[in-house]
Amino acid sequence: MVLKGCNWQRGYCGRDLRECLAALIFLCIIFPSAFATGAGKSNVPCRGTTISPTDDIVSIINNGKRNQTFCIEGEHRITSAINVRSGQSLIGTTSDSRISGAVVLTPWQATSTRGVYYYSGSYAAIHPHQQTKFASHGANVCYWVTTYEDDLFFRTDATDDRRIMRVLSETEVDPTQKVTTQGQAVTAGEAGRFFFDYANQRIYASLPDDQDPNNVTVDLSVNFQGSNNVLIYGPGQTNVMLRNLFVEKAMDYGLFGGKSWTLKDMTVRFIHNAGAFNLFGASGGPATIDDTLFTNNGRTALSDGFTSNIVITNSEMSWNNIANFRSTTGQPGSGKCDGYNDAGAFHIYNDIGSSSKPSVVINKLWSHDNIGDGLWSDGGSQYLQITNSKFNGNERYGYLHEISCQVQFSNNTIYNNGYSMKNPDITGGGVDVSDSNLATFSSNLIYENYPGFAFHLSFQQKHPNMTLNKCLGAKNQNDTSNSLKNNQVLSNAIYSCSGDTAIGKVWGPGGTLNSRGNQYQSNHYHLSDATSDWFSDATNTNDYVPQDWSQWKQGNHDTQGSLSVGCKHQ
Repeated sequence: MVLKGCNWQRGYCGRDLRECLAALIFLCIIFPSAFATGAGKSNVPCRGTTISPTDDIVSIINNGKRNQTFCIEGEHRITSAINVRSGQSLIGTTSDSRISGAVVLTPWQATSTRGVYYYSGSYAAIHPHQQTKFASHGANVCYWVTTYEDDLFFRTDATDDRRIMRVLSETEVDPTQKVTTQGQAVTAGEAGRFFFDYANQRIYASLPDDQDPNNVTVDLSVNFQGSNNVLIYGPGQTNVMLRNLFVEKAMDYGLFGGKSWTLKDMTVRFIHNAGAFNLFGASGGPATIDDTLFTNNGRTALSDGFTSNIVITNSEMSWNNIANFRSTTGQPGSGKCDGYNDAGAFHIYNDIGSSSKPSVVINKLWSHDNIGDGLWSDGGSQYLQITNSKFNGNERYGYLHEISCQVQFSNNTIYNNGYSMKNPDITGGGVDVSDSNLATFSSNLIYENYPGFAFHLSFQQKHPNMTLNKCLGAKNQNDTSNSLKNNQVLSNAIYSCSGDTAIGKVWGPGGTLNSRGNQYQSNHYHLSDATSDWFSDATNTNDYVPQDWSQWKQGNHDTQGSLSVGCKHQ
């Protein structure tokens, strides 16, 4: 069936103005409500040990007892880790309850360049702190600019914290000059520019609108002497509750968790490495994350390790991997990048559940503007449930499902993904299902993703780590002979108004969709015409076969589906 005149009206200000898109898209389509507001709530009830802004929060909590509750008021700048114990609760009771790993820099001196200032105090008299390897897999970090952990931030008031973009020369600090630092680019995720001149012990900075840094608060994340560069540390500790706290500005992790932790009304931001690491649950007590914002973390919001039995609801992940962590097989800082390697919003890796108890449950997540994927399930993960969420503005894929099984992905919205932000060599698209089995994608809305990529099932003749899960039927780690089977793409609304072969199976080997038990059915497509090759299936060679709507249906795809002609961009 072909319907006439059923058009999608974009109704936003253009791809580069993503803040405008985020605000206006609600006028166009009804999304699930109640995405994260994070921390900042006032008058939160708490009965326990009160910690005021003048108290030594590290000493009080580190000398606390199991199951103790701490009621935290105001801002706390710390220089060593808070070590929590099982059953403890850390509850922010004011709108500015913060745990920060940064110090304030003052005073600043004007240079001869308009809007550029420098700081030469004691905190500039340091050697650089650098992370040249990823925390996992042992890969080297591709860009030098990524490796530096001494991050700089500013705020004009208590609710306006922003990361300042690092460059690697004094010249680039001038906002009128082009950014030439490899791996760096201007985005809406950062404001202003800075250069840490370690050799001459100066920090140069320029802020938006030529603001004088002496009139705002500028702070620098610092190294924790004699302890982990982690703000809240609790491996081996169970049932810890964190609520209504800003956890921010650390060189390594914001949280190093344990089993069955709860994050409620939290904001975890401005961490150079991972916002949260080692959060996992048990079958009778999952780790839970609710109404929590992970934003502007250098590598990733949630790490890929030990995240099974986790429930994420009403939460947001945005502008993560802002430090642009990419891997290289060459020397650190070589600039010859291979991929993201565990960077972005949340890389679900080798998390195994069951049909009755999924390993990861995600409902009402908004994942947007991450330098990477909106969500990436990988490494033989099995039994995931992802519903009522939206994924937009991410640099690679809205959702990537790779060498995994039995995901239920439904009632989600995926749009405006796949456009380069910091990496000109990276593009992606809407949804990519790579060498995975038994997934169901139903009732999703997919539109305005990178041209030529709306929804693909992709097959690779060789794919590492295929033996991570028995459901993939691999005889060795690169055996894909039994993968990309029995996936169902059902009752989705898919818009693809430019490019071709945006829908179907790509990377031709392995036979057709039907020969592997994959089925597109009852989907409704919105395309600019009914005769171009919007679809693709595959042969047993290295080529895929482009198809128009008629050929697609003749191949027993979407026999109960429909197409609307007249996809109109505005």
